[in-house]
Amino acid sequence: MSLFAELPEAEIDAVLVLAQAFQADSRADKVDLGIGVYRNEDGNTPVMRAIAKATQDLAANEVTKAYIGLGGSDRFNTAILDLLLGSDRNTSRIRAVQTAAGAGALRLLTEMVKAAKPNATMWISDPSWFNHAPIAETVGLAWTSYTYLDADTQSVNFTQMCADLEGAAEGDIVLLHACCHNPTGANLTPAQWDEVTVLLKRKELTPMLDIAYLGFAEGLEKDSYALRKMISDLPEVIAALSCSKTFGVYRDRVGAAIIVGETAFAADAARSSVMAAGRVNYSFPPNFTAEVIANVLTDISLREEFESELEQMRKRLIANRQGFAAAARKHLGDGRFDYVAEHQGMFSRLRLDSGTVPALRDNYGIFIPNDGRINVAGLNPEISDRVATAIKAIS
Repeated sequence: MSLFAELPEAEIDAVLVLAQAFQADSRADKVDLGIGVYRNEDGNTPVMRAIAKATQDLAANEVTKAYIGLGGSDRFNTAILDLLLGSDRNTSRIRAVQTAAGAGALRLLTEMVKAAKPNATMWISDPSWFNHAPIAETVGLAWTSYTYLDADTQSVNFTQMCADLEGAAEGDIVLLHACCHNPTGANLTPAQWDEVTVLLKRKELTPMLDIAYLGFAEGLEKDSYALRKMISDLPEVIAALSCSKTFGVYRDRVGAAIIVGETAFAADAARSSVMAAGRVNYSFPPNFTAEVIANVLTDISLREEFESELEQMRKRLIANRQGFAAAARKHLGDGRFDYVAEHQGMFSRLRLDSGTVPALRDNYGIFIPNDGRINVAGLNPEISDRVATAIKAIS
């Protein structure tokens, strides 16, 4: 009997399926607005200058390829906490574990939650990143959704979000996008983060913050607001940091699991559980690019260059948003996509009829996922005009 004969075909992320279709398309003028990587004006995903310099230096001077510990690079973990929290923050009850990307951090933290409170429910925004619910399901953790987006205004339905979370039970986990919500681009204000923190504290819920786009909304400092607020006001917080977008190291898979315990002892216990989960998933995390990032963050000159380039990327996303909204208003004659200029981060979802997305792909070579999510980094003035005119022609 064949081992694989009865194996069902696994569901693949629709964005990855779209990427395969884009690669197979032979049209020279095709446009990819799907997969979530930053692109510059030329459509390339660049290596950041500070990362390139630190990579060359480390490659020239590295003297060993021996294993590191299960927690990863101590230099990286310390530098990441300094980046997120500030160097003067008391970290006596805060721990970090280097992971294989943000997705790895989410997986290990979810396994830790399952071990600590197996009957907890994870609350996930509707909509959310494709991988959030499958990670919970894979480790056997129950999950449900809470309202996030107002479909008519494409803004956060904060009243209903809070009403839904009132239904959570003590000890449940609330998964929150710390900034640059994926896939909507609609984000909470600081005042709303304050209200959510009060709700979590009152109901004794634990936040799990997904920090995938640090620096892409309002800058490194302001994008850390939710995490810093919750650490100040709540006894326990967990967070998953991805370095892919912030440092442009997508293929190198670097991230961190952040654990805040009520006491230092509790934080140490949670950290050990996360490392144990890492041990049976991939054993030791990959180290080279983590050390590169640590070097960038601890070298004054490289840190300044990194922050400058990240700020340029952030401003380009803002300009792309404004440019698309203006192009849509010009060609469509209304403000139906004005909200794109108000959103933050790499994504927004276009309100399109069900037949529009395949027509954009088939007739105009414009590839976007079926839910209308566009990667704003893939835009430029020419593409914005092209998308707007195509939508007008199809509508």
